[in-house]
Amino acid sequence: MTAIILHDLGSRRESRAWFATAARAAAVSGDQQLHAWVLAREAMVPLNYGAPRAATSLAEQARRIAGTRPTAAAVLAAAVAARAYALNHQPKQARAALEAASALMDRLPEGERSDTWLTYGEQKHPRPPGR
Repeated sequence: MTAIILHDLGSRRESRAWFATAARAAAVSGDQQLHAWVLAREAMVPLNYGAPRAATSLAEQARRIAGTRPTAAAVLAAAVAARAYALNHQPKQARAALEAASALMDRLPEGERSDTWLTYGEQKHPRPPGR
């Protein structure tokens, strides 16, 4: 939570340091969904500061860790990857990531759709045209 707040305050370097600590702790704990969520949220830092290639790398790492189960972390990772690919001028990859995010969102359990720090609510989710 500290990393997200620091990011919102514009403290990019401090935010990344907190995200690195959180990612290490999540990895050590063995909680893959938490690890994926932390990496996906971390990807928003370079995304918002003009480094979409770095964001893509983090988002794809989050997607690999999250796996294919419909979880808030998996939807978030795919949605962030879609945005990063779009900013990298990679429309095919952006569309594929957005479609993956929507497919996961369609199967996301109700308990992970609320509006909390660790969930992924409908209001956060971009839908591809025609869906």
